[in-house]
Amino acid sequence: MHRFLTETVFSSLYGIITVLFACERMTATISAARKSVKQPPQLLTTIPLLTYCLLAFAAVIEYFIGSRALNYWISACGFAIFMTGIKLRTAAIKEFADNWNIHITAKSIKKIITSGPYCFVRHPYYLAVILELTGFSLISNSYFTLTAVALIQLPLLLMRIDREEKELEDKFPGIYLPYKKTVNALLPALRGPLRQTKGR
Repeated sequence: MHRFLTETVFSSLYGIITVLFACERMTATISAARKSVKQPPQLLTTIPLLTYCLLAFAAVIEYFIGSRALNYWISACGFAIFMTGIKLRTAAIKEFADNWNIHITAKSIKKIITSGPYCFVRHPYYLAVILELTGFSLISNSYFTLTAVALIQLPLLLMRIDREEKELEDKFPGIYLPYKKTVNALLPALRGPLRQTKGR
């Protein structure tokens, strides 16, 4: 009886988190799309967005069809990772301000941002995406989905990073290359943050 009650409460909370998460991401994506430079859809924009949605949905399906007992410590860690991802994504978009663009293009970027989360990693938004999906999968102990995040979403984001950085290197050759050598793409360096306050 106690286990049934615990699982019922958890399922209810997980359902609420899922709905709020879906609404928040939908609102953020629509808002970002309105501010972005108008251009035809790109595969490296569309596919990662679709896989993001599919993987989040897969985590929910895996939870509800799974029969194993949940490890609530892992769920708690997953929630912390998940919230960290949301906070990081919000901070990355806020710091980028008018330069923000959901498409892979350097056209709208007026300067290289090296402040806020960008002084720790070059692509905090993409790191946030991985943290969100990882945390969301761990909340429900959806380990197959977690594996898919590593095998599908991460490689797609690395491809996006490679494409974006080629454009940025072409547009800001004297600025972006030194920044790239100083700050890691996704993993914060142990040497500490970049000692700058604003991009040039």
